[in-house]
Amino acid sequence: MTNFQVTIGSLSATRVLADPGADFAAKFCAAAELNHLSRRGMRPLDRSARQSLVAILMSKQFDGQRQRLFLYREAADTLARTAVRWKGAAAGYEAFQSLKQVLTAVGDFAHRAVAEALGSLPVQVAGPGVPSFEPVACRVERWPVLLAERGIEPAEPPVWKGRSLVVPVSGGLLVLKFARPEKGSLAGLRAEKWWMRHLATGRYDFRVPFCLPEPLGCFRVVDLPWKKPPGFETKLDRPALVYLAATEYFKYPNSTSVISLAGMQNAMERCAWLLGYLAGRGVVHTSPIALFHNRVQRQRRRDQGRYEWFRAGRLDRWLDSCRYPNLALGGLRDFEHLESVTGAGLALYRHLGTHLLSLLLVAASWFRNREPELVGLDEMGRQVDARHLFDRRGLENVIVALFRCYYEGFTGMEYKGGLPFDTRALARRMVEEMGVDRHMEEVLRVADQNRMTRSQLEDFLMGRGYSRQEAAGMEKGAADIVILSGPHLGGFNRPISLPEMIEAVAGMAAVCVADRFRAENGPAAGSLKGETNVRPAARQA
Repeated sequence: MTNFQVTIGSLSATRVLADPGADFAAKFCAAAELNHLSRRGMRPLDRSARQSLVAILMSKQFDGQRQRLFLYREAADTLARTAVRWKGAAAGYEAFQSLKQVLTAVGDFAHRAVAEALGSLPVQVAGPGVPSFEPVACRVERWPVLLAERGIEPAEPPVWKGRSLVVPVSGGLLVLKFARPEKGSLAGLRAEKWWMRHLATGRYDFRVPFCLPEPLGCFRVVDLPWKKPPGFETKLDRPALVYLAATEYFKYPNSTSVISLAGMQNAMERCAWLLGYLAGRGVVHTSPIALFHNRVQRQRRRDQGRYEWFRAGRLDRWLDSCRYPNLALGGLRDFEHLESVTGAGLALYRHLGTHLLSLLLVAASWFRNREPELVGLDEMGRQVDARHLFDRRGLENVIVALFRCYYEGFTGMEYKGGLPFDTRALARRMVEEMGVDRHMEEVLRVADQNRMTRSQLEDFLMGRGYSRQEAAGMEKGAADIVILSGPHLGGFNRPISLPEMIEAVAGMAAVCVADRFRAENGPAAGSLKGETNVRPAARQA
C-alpha cells in the first residue's frame, strides 16, 4: 500500500469519525479502516487522524451502545500501534501521550479499551527457564533421622495450617507441606522447591527484606510423633516439601492481632514491591490470594470459578479470600504459584491487575478484621454495617503507597505525576461496599448438587450454616438452594458492586506497563522535536 493510498484512506475515515451524523456502524468501520492503514502504511497516520481517534474515545455519543467496547478498542489499538511502530518519532510519542491522558479522563468501556491498549505495549520481560518436574517417587525419610542429620530440635508442639505441619524450632519454623491427592500436586511441590532455591541464587536484587525459605527436600516422612488432628485436610503419609522458614512466613499483614495500621501498610508495601519487581523480571505470582467469581461452580465452569478481574463480575466471598493470603510479614509465600513469563502483552497486564486487586483487597480486610465476628446479617436479618471500622484517610494512604511501591518494583523508577485514579473516590466507595455486607446470597444450582454425593452435599450445607438436621432433610437435586455464604462483592451471577476498584486496578496496571515501555523505548517527554502535548478535553455528548 502506497503512502498516497494511506493518505486518501485516512482522510476519508477521519471525515466519517468527525461527522456528528454518522452512526455507530459507520464510525466503527472508519476506526477499523484507520487501524488497518496504520498496519500497512510506510509512514504514520497524520495528526488529524490520530486526534479523530482520541475524540472517539472521549465522546459520549455511543454510551448507550452495547457494542461500544469494540469501537473503542479499534481506536485505542490504532494509537497503541502508532506508539510502538513510531516510538522514535514525534507521532509515536504523541499517540502514547494521548492514550495516557485519555486513560485518566474516561471511564466505562473506553477506559477498559485504553487500559488494555497501554497494558499490551511490549516491554522486555524474560523469566528464567524452569525445568519440568516429573512425578517421580520421593524417598522415605524417618522423622527422627531428618531432625538429627540437620541438627534440628522442635521447640514447641506443631501447629497445623491448611495442608502444612508447622513445627517451631530454634530461630524459625520447620514446615512439612503435604501434597494434595490430585494429580500434579507433587510436581507443584517440586516446582516450589526449585523456586525457593532459584530466588536465593543472587541474580535478584531484593531491595526490601524478603525472608526466603530454605528447602530441605521432598520426602515421604514417616514416624511422625503426632496424629492428624480433626479437620486436617490431608493425610500424613503423602509426600511433603520440607523447608525451614522465618517465623514471619505465617504471619499475615491483615491480622489486626499481630499488626497495627502502620505496620500493615509497611508489610503490604514490601509485598507490593516484591510482586512488581518479580513480575518485571518474568516471575509472576499467579495467586497472591485465592480469587473466585463463583466457588461453587468450579467443577463445571471453563474458568474453574477463578476470578477474571477484567470482566468486572461479582467477586465471591472476598473476606474469605483474604483470610490466608500468600503475602506475609516476611514477604511473599507459597512459591508453587510462581510462573515464568517471557514477553509482554495482555496476559502480563492481567497478571499485574490480579496483583494490584489482591493488594487492595487484603489491605481493606485489615479494617474488617478489627472485629472479625461483625459479618453477614445480624439477629434481625439486617445487613451488618461495619463502616465504622474503616479509617478512610488511612485507607487512602495505603492505596497510594501500594500503587507507588508496585510501580517502582515493576518499572525500577519512582512514580511521578498525577495518579491514574481518584484516590478519595476509590477509598470512599471501598468503605461503602466493603463495610456493609449487602450481598450474602450464593445459589447452589441443581447441576452442582447432582455432581455431589449425598454426604458431600450435607457437608457442603453444614459448612455454610445449615444444621445437620436441615442438611439431612434437603432433597438433593430438587431445586436450587439459596445459601448465605457472603459477604460477596456483587449479587450472584451479577457484576461486581465495586466497579471503581476494577477501573482503578486497570489504570494502575496500564500505567506500570506504559511507563516501562516508554523508558525502554525512547527519550523522555519533551525531548522530541516537533511533538505536541495533546490534552483531551472533557468527554463530549
